[in-house]
Amino acid sequence: MTEQNTKIDGRTRRAADLALAKRTISRASYDAVLAGQIDLATAKAIGRNGTPAIDASPGRSGQDDATERARSSSADDSADTPPQPTSRVSKSERSRLCMCGCENRTRGGRFMPGHDVRLVTYAKEYIRGERELTEEQLEYVTTSGKLQRARKQVEREEQKRQQRAES
Repeated sequence: MTEQNTKIDGRTRRAADLALAKRTISRASYDAVLAGQIDLATAKAIGRNGTPAIDASPGRSGQDDATERARSSSADDSADTPPQPTSRVSKSERSRLCMCGCENRTRGGRFMPGHDVRLVTYAKEYIRGERELTEEQLEYVTTSGKLQRARKQVEREEQKRQQRAES
């Protein structure tokens, strides 16, 4: 393993770890960033398939380069590189109304916890003709198999009613 610069900023190390995990930089570029030989913007510009051209002159640690130039803003760094997709979506953008119709907002899924079971009950009522389902609900119960499960439950309930009536 290459010798890592112990004076590298923790935020730079974390950003390099993330860039390596997301495969936006190569392992060689990652090692060069941690050794202080190149900066993270250069590593990202090289990409995940490239290898940095590192000056192998003796006594050069790369540490002096980082302190000699002024810190640039992230807007200047991104002028040469295309915009990267955002990795996180805010919770307010992921939330939506619960599909069961309770008017509560979810945290990113289709249902509030436990409310998907309500849709089986609604599907049974739909089969009996007691309730109408929205297009979204009908599509969900059809594709998830909950409509078939509800049909079987309604059939069993009808059989039990017939047995009780006969006895």
